[in-house]
Amino acid sequence: MKLINKWPKKFPQSLEGPILFIGMAETAVGLGAGIFDEVRDRYPQALYLTSTRHPIADGELFCKFKENHSHATDHLLYLPHNLEQRQWIQQAKTIVLIDDEATTGNTFLNLLSALREEGKLTQIKQIIAVTLTDWSGDALQKRSPLPITTFSLVQGKWQWQANPDAPLPVMPNVNITASGQVAITGKQSWGRLGMTTPANDLGLFIHVSEGEKILVLGSGEFVWEPFLLAERLEKQGAIVKYSSTTRSPIATNFAIQSAITFTDNYGLGIPNFVYNVAHQQFDRILLCC
Repeated sequence: MKLINKWPKKFPQSLEGPILFIGMAETAVGLGAGIFDEVRDRYPQALYLTSTRHPIADGELFCKFKENHSHATDHLLYLPHNLEQRQWIQQAKTIVLIDDEATTGNTFLNLLSALREEGKLTQIKQIIAVTLTDWSGDALQKRSPLPITTFSLVQGKWQWQANPDAPLPVMPNVNITASGQVAITGKQSWGRLGMTTPANDLGLFIHVSEGEKILVLGSGEFVWEPFLLAERLEKQGAIVKYSSTTRSPIATNFAIQSAITFTDNYGLGIPNFVYNVAHQQFDRILLCC
């Protein structure tokens, strides 16, 4: 949360609205919600929307785009059910794109193209791209058809020389955009159908003891409300750590000390992972799904 608290200083006090904030599934949906929550009071017409890899049965598809280099390439964006929020999207003047990192800028450009062509957003005047790390240099500014400002905590560039003898890693197949056997409904769709204010009512019945060690686990794209639950339990005196299940495969080493692999909880039949949990001990684990 300390990282998220840095963002308000970077955002202008005023932006032309309506303003559409978009968090990228699945890594940046929580990051995006946190940034939106920190700055939303400045902007009277601001809406947060997340991309998703889970089709919404009763939703109206807004647009789709690709993250070409990803382990799961396809993203979907849906229109809110709320008519006023739909109007804000359709009349958006400022778009804020949020992801964990930018390497080439291609994903943001793919999304921007989809918003303008499929989504028919013709009134956009400026783009703000927000990332934790940005390795893209000025690629976005050079290639964007609209004025774009980039904010990141770390910027730089890197290069490497490929080792032709290096063994190829065995990658799990998680490149699925589909509805699983378990429907995602209600509270789980918190960002996929848009939000203007966060709901902080998950687990209100849960009580903790002073010093109790608790792990709160979100699942997939359902991460922001579990995070708010973790914050609330910490304020009650528990020692709380927060993480989430994910379909993102990461090699164990350096910061990743342990990994658990299991089948996803939405019935897609794909591998999911939890990192940096197996080597720790907790009094209670709260799985939010």
